[in-house]
Amino acid sequence: MATVNLSLGPSSDWLELWSLGEDVSFTAPPSGQPVELRSAEVALRLTDPTGSIRMALYRLCLGPIRLENVLAGLSSAQRQEIQRLFRTVEGLLVRSLATPTGRALLSVVPLSPRALFRPQLLPAPSRCAARGSRTSCTLR
Repeated sequence: MATVNLSLGPSSDWLELWSLGEDVSFTAPPSGQPVELRSAEVALRLTDPTGSIRMALYRLCLGPIRLENVLAGLSSAQRQEIQRLFRTVEGLLVRSLATPTGRALLSVVPLSPRALFRPQLLPAPSRCAARGSRTSCTLR
């Protein structure tokens, strides 16, 4: 397991974006029929997805989006349903950190279908060390 600590300023200044991985295909036949998500290692079939699940998966296929935009206007039950689904397919989801203008800065791409990504807020450090393969510096 790798740990990366980034101190980029107040968390309210950064956007968290979600999308399906580039290698994930999404098949959504007409309503009432199963939905399929496929990658090189995973084939997932949702036999009776709701309209909100279909729409969430479709929007994730379009590219990185804010999760708040997917959940906007949904009932509490629909939100919980989508969040359960995301925990199930977490190894297919790419999570990105973007600047306030929406430009992606850093993406976390799962390398395994069982990959988990659990970001945690850390206290603001007084110093931040940045290390590279050839150089090392300390920012103050």
